[in-house]
Amino acid sequence: MRAKAPSSAEPVWDRKAAAVQAEMVEAAAMWCAMHGLVVDDRGNPRSGTVPGVGLVHAPFSLLPTRFPASFWKQACELTRIFNELVDRVSLDGKFLQGSLSRTKKVEDFTAWLLEIHAKMMAVNKKEDLNQYSEVLGLDSERIPRNWAASQFAEALGKAWVEYNNESAVVTMVVQAEERNMYDQYWLINHLKESYPFVMYYLFPFAANL
Repeated sequence: MRAKAPSSAEPVWDRKAAAVQAEMVEAAAMWCAMHGLVVDDRGNPRSGTVPGVGLVHAPFSLLPTRFPASFWKQACELTRIFNELVDRVSLDGKFLQGSLSRTKKVEDFTAWLLEIHAKMMAVNKKEDLNQYSEVLGLDSERIPRNWAASQFAEALGKAWVEYNNESAVVTMVVQAEERNMYDQYWLINHLKESYPFVMYYLFPFAANL
């Protein structure tokens, strides 16, 4: 008779797999640190306010996740439709204010943006509200070519050109304590390289303003 291992015993293969996985996790985290794929650590009180203090690797998937090409094409086709929807909503100030009326009661940042929007409407100035958001642009050789990191800056630069006013500036409104601080500075560096003549301001939002 063959002796059976106790039910609590861990199979040898599981131990080896766990060891390999732990090694992969360590290597991936080290790669993130060496290549700047980092965000602020919420466990550090100075994180998000002082550059270079309290950093952790950005969230990542240890193994690739399958994403069908048909879904990718569908997302590309829907992009224009969603952009047209956002544009139409931005032209209807009353609808925008009404649809976010409950949100602004519990979210200071949205309330502050809506206040700016209402003031601009009162003086008949066009205000694009939260139409552009940039975070951790993907650039990988294992998907169709993607220039997201530089195209975010290109979009801001071209918007400045279309505005046709040399005194105009690009204003980046960010959270007072922002985990994606380095991603935003990366965008600023791209903007400096492509449009060195454009003035910009990095404006931290404060709830007491």
